[in-house]
Amino acid sequence: MLVVKKNDKIKINFLFVDEGEVYDPTLLATPIDVTVSIARGDINLASIIMAPISYLFTNATPDPNTYIEKGPSSEFSFNYKIPENIFPGIYTIVAKTFKDDVELTIESRFEVKESAYEPFPTVPLGNRSSKVNFKPSYEDINFSNMESILLIGHADGIELNSPIKIRSVQHAVDLLRGDIKSPLLKGVHDAYAAGARSIFICASAPMSEYVEDVEQRLVESSFLATESATPVNQTFYQKYYSRLEETYSIISELDFIDILVPLDVSIIGTGEVDFKSTSKLS
Repeated sequence: MLVVKKNDKIKINFLFVDEGEVYDPTLLATPIDVTVSIARGDINLASIIMAPISYLFTNATPDPNTYIEKGPSSEFSFNYKIPENIFPGIYTIVAKTFKDDVELTIESRFEVKESAYEPFPTVPLGNRSSKVNFKPSYEDINFSNMESILLIGHADGIELNSPIKIRSVQHAVDLLRGDIKSPLLKGVHDAYAAGARSIFICASAPMSEYVEDVEQRLVESSFLATESATPVNQTFYQKYYSRLEETYSIISELDFIDILVPLDVSIIGTGEVDFKSTSKLS
């Protein structure tokens, strides 16, 4: 498996083969497109992090960080710069085209680590598939007799302080607009990977208030006070504390939550903020 780190540039070569013959759909009288997408994890239980890009429609003006090109002998290459904000883990690249209304797919995996060896290109070969429409098979987690877990954190795309039970990891990705910077979305991936299946999510604050750099969380910023239009200067932890107090007051009557997990809280290095004092649900 290809092992990379953030900001690495990789080039994945792939060749479509059908019944032992090289197949280039772009050379047909009516060209058929080649697309590439990326999913987090194994494709059978994954969530899409990069929507499919098109060879025919984007080749003329490619994104320098994400594009498909074609070389001699009908070999395609997917060029991709690993984003700075990608989570460590295993990802699956999926190349797709069609022949006679039958889908041909090629998969290639890579792993993102904080540090990595020098990546080497791989040349996977595809096999003919009987699928007509490509759709990842996501496990439905809406029905479970496991303990329920409520994740609370920063996110956009859902109403604040309104818990939602997710049906699958992809459901969470769709709700949270695929924002990989969202700690709430990362929390869903981590909880699912740890074995949780009855997962609720609740946005306590918008992403505009999130500070990703831990070193900057004690730096004061100007926020609008919830009770007035007067700006106040607060650190990330001070603002988040007030947000959590409001969230806890709203969800305190919920009787179907077994485990409550506020994300991005800490018991050290928060200035004068004591997040343990917000634990009003225990």
